[in-house]
Amino acid sequence: MGMHRSGTSMVARAMNAAGVYSGAVCDHNEEALYAVYLNEFFLREAAGSWWQPPEAQVLQKVLTEAAQDLDAAGIFGTHLKHPSGRVWRQRMHWNGPWLIKDPRLCLTLPWWYRVFPEAKVIWVLRDEEAVVNSLLRRQGKRDEAKSHLTPELARALVRTYNDRAGEHVRNLGCPVMTVRYEDLTSSDVALQRMTWYALYQFCGVRPGRLEGFSPKNETVKEKETVSADAVKDPVSPLPTHGPLVSVIVPNYNHAPYLDERITSILNQTYQNIEVLLMDDLSPDHSRDVLRSWAEKDERITLMFNAENSGSPFAQWQRGARWARGKYLWIAESDDYAAPDLLALHVQALESNERAVMAYSHSHLVDERSEFLRDFRDDYAFIFGNAARWSHDFTANGPQEVANYLVHSNTYPTQAVCCFARRFSTESARRKPPGG
Repeated sequence: MGMHRSGTSMVARAMNAAGVYSGAVCDHNEEALYAVYLNEFFLREAAGSWWQPPEAQVLQKVLTEAAQDLDAAGIFGTHLKHPSGRVWRQRMHWNGPWLIKDPRLCLTLPWWYRVFPEAKVIWVLRDEEAVVNSLLRRQGKRDEAKSHLTPELARALVRTYNDRAGEHVRNLGCPVMTVRYEDLTSSDVALQRMTWYALYQFCGVRPGRLEGFSPKNETVKEKETVSADAVKDPVSPLPTHGPLVSVIVPNYNHAPYLDERITSILNQTYQNIEVLLMDDLSPDHSRDVLRSWAEKDERITLMFNAENSGSPFAQWQRGARWARGKYLWIAESDDYAAPDLLALHVQALESNERAVMAYSHSHLVDERSEFLRDFRDDYAFIFGNAARWSHDFTANGPQEVANYLVHSNTYPTQAVCCFARRFSTESARRKPPGG
């Protein structure tokens, strides 16, 4: 499975050539027609189509209730185009591995996996913009399924397919191998061979062709059909002023990192901030560093504990009680931020009155601020795909917890989160003790 135009046909053809039978009656995209008809039936029953996916809950109801009379033996017979429904006759006809390839499996996988619970899933992913461009180029071709996609609709479609596929893989617990189109067609022959070999191994077949795969050549005319600018996200100017943001910096023993941290706060492009520098009785010279910064900028307030609280969460709570801004940013003292972090967060929160939190991407760095790894690498390992975190999204809180946070903490540091504060106008701001 994989989004349309992501390379699933290439993979299916290679697997079929290696002995994984793709079906007796297939179209030019290596899709068994009966499987396409079934998937289209499910989508129509849920009032949708391949390019207008139905609501997840509506489709799930259809997948649970529809086509109950179809069993594995009958489907296998159709796949082989064998007249007998008897399993033993079908196995005499073909007893090797076989595959169903259809991008719609991203949406309908639960039904197929219920019928074939021993199945394995190959999930092909490709760069989002490359898929968007290909969708827009191909929708006018006679041999392609009809659609009326704009760049925005195409991009949303790619994200829906990837999000649904990821949810299904996690919820079903099926064996899955995720491969990237860019690796399958890489100019690095060693990488290409390794990726294809791993695929054949996953399918349990003798390795077939291992190299010589390359991206499809596109004619100049096709390339000129859609300009690069036409498919980019519209860019809105980021705010520099607006609601007050309270920035809480709870420090303990992080003197070596404080200058970089505070500099990254004060240099934010969004300027309407108040900053509370806290210290939990650090044994190092943190307080000297914090005092020096307070002397430089009138937006800074100090709050020093006479005794160690024993918990960073106690510091968060104290800071939140002090804050008077509409939004709250707990900027942990050993991190630092890109200059537009606050602007992006404020823009996101201001555009959605129901939003209670915004968060952004982060990298892991060492004590010298040298890059170690992208947290999306973790998500790719845990969830089988990190495409969800390659673009902006809005999520329902309980669903976010159920689908992602119970599996892994996708907010790796508090410092990438900005919260909307809900408080009464009668609430009095507490003055920080000492300083």
